[in-house]
Amino acid sequence: MRGSIWHKIGMTGIFLNLFFPSYTVIRSPFEVYLPYLFIIFFLPFFAVRFRFPFYLVPYFFVLLVSGILALAIDANTAERFLKILVNFIVFALFYHYLFEYFEQKIEKPYKYYLIFAGFSATVLLIQVISYFAKFKYGYDFRWFLNKWGYGSGGLGIRFNGLFSEPSHYAAALAPAFFTALYNLFLCPKGKRIIIKSLWGNALLFFTYFLPFSSVGFLGIFVILIILMIQYGILRYASIVLPLTIVGHLFLYNQVEDYKDRISGMADLFAGRAFQLGKTNGSSFILYNNAHIAYENLADGNFLLGSGLGSHYIAAQKYSLTKQYGDEYASNYEDANSMLIRLFSETGILGVIFFIGFLIKNFVKKLPDNSNAGYWVVNSSCLVLIVLQLLRQGNYTYNGFFFYLFLYYYSHANYQKKWNG
Repeated sequence: MRGSIWHKIGMTGIFLNLFFPSYTVIRSPFEVYLPYLFIIFFLPFFAVRFRFPFYLVPYFFVLLVSGILALAIDANTAERFLKILVNFIVFALFYHYLFEYFEQKIEKPYKYYLIFAGFSATVLLIQVISYFAKFKYGYDFRWFLNKWGYGSGGLGIRFNGLFSEPSHYAAALAPAFFTALYNLFLCPKGKRIIIKSLWGNALLFFTYFLPFSSVGFLGIFVILIILMIQYGILRYASIVLPLTIVGHLFLYNQVEDYKDRISGMADLFAGRAFQLGKTNGSSFILYNNAHIAYENLADGNFLLGSGLGSHYIAAQKYSLTKQYGDEYASNYEDANSMLIRLFSETGILGVIFFIGFLIKNFVKKLPDNSNAGYWVVNSSCLVLIVLQLLRQGNYTYNGFFFYLFLYYYSHANYQKKWNG
């Protein structure tokens, strides 16, 4: 029953999947994160209560057929393909049913997201305070989280709250940061979206900078581009572009990790050779996965790719790391970027479909801003989706399908209200 303690516990477990990827209950043959248990528990109840989404069947069928074709030419293994396909289908079905539970509305699920985003930001703030107070148990969470990373950088250590690393915090909190930015600086007086509190918006806005994550800085640049599109490219380019350039130069000169990654990417894509110990390792990993995807496409997999889960197999053939002792042979499972992985596993047709989905469901701000409740949520989700495309390749990590459905329904609800 909605409003009961069991409903609140259920919603907590479901939305923790978006913010708590640092504890696994099973690690082999595949990882099962603690919030997955809630998804596994609720999925059968949702499936009984709501109609099966037959509109998803054609998409599943295309993935199945392309995967079988890849198996026929030994571009993948059945085990890898089925593992990713089943995972893909389970999460697509679950988040479809979740939005059916919310009657395809967007305000309530996004409000839940923002509540847990505020909780995550509070944990990160406590982590920062504990670090400077030298209270180890308040900032080093390895004592109770079995998939939580600890590293130096930023203000002393790289703060990541309950996430396994700062980049994951930056990606997951990007929609909340966008919403807080709008509420603090762009919205008309008294018309904040969902988060009405000044302090709540300030918490989400200012804590976003504390992890010193390059993904977070990339997210800010993505946000500036989206705002330029929403408010008028020609009108605001004279403001946003100089801010972007100044921000980039400041980060490049003041944040060593950011400088290393940018310089590494520039050197590698300019054709300069990788130098062990000098070129940024993360930049090389991304470049290497891009090279693997390119070679995989060129090897007869241009249109449909080589099937879900196959990028790892392609990496065994085309990786550049062998000449360096495989020191940087990582992220083969997810390609370090969903865009790279989509090219490799679903081909040019998969990428065109996904980009078409984003364009078709984009909500443009009206001149009088009367559709703010729709375009702000829509653009907030788009920030995370773009970051996922660029720097995170797992199809289901941190509840990625939640943002895809929220992006879709923000557009559908807007169309329904404005066009009848």
